[in-house]
Amino acid sequence: MHGAAWPERTPIEKSASRSGRAPIRVNVLLLLRWNRPPMFFDSWSSLLRVIVVGTLAYVSLVLLLRISGKRTLAKLNAFDLVVTVALGSTLATVLLNRSVALAEGIAAFALLAGLQYSVAWLSVRSARFSALVKSEPTLLLHRGRFLDRAM
Repeated sequence: MHGAAWPERTPIEKSASRSGRAPIRVNVLLLLRWNRPPMFFDSWSSLLRVIVVGTLAYVSLVLLLRISGKRTLAKLNAFDLVVTVALGSTLATVLLNRSVALAEGIAAFALLAGLQYSVAWLSVRSARFSALVKSEPTLLLHRGRFLDRAM
């Protein structure tokens, strides 16, 4: 059984034993288990927070999208897709991150919807800006054959 119980001493343990103090051995697996958040259930208050904040954030997002108009999620070109993903990411952050308040999430929703509205407004009034933001679809397959120039 020689050497099977404890691994070789670390430099910290060696210096502690030289100073006359007994080395402290810590089971790393126990520390990891204690410092890890619970996997299935944390507390009723955190569950209630997710339900309340999630409902309010969802309602505010739907209202904001209704107010901002159909253009916000209309045709889903590349720019619209980015805004949609950003809205979803913001909603998830507000739901799951305790350090982000509901008011901050609603402000982020309003900012994204306002920026989307501004881009839509500018693209209607400026052909150059519209060409910068929007892209035309490209035909990649015609009559069963790939169009190499389009790829």
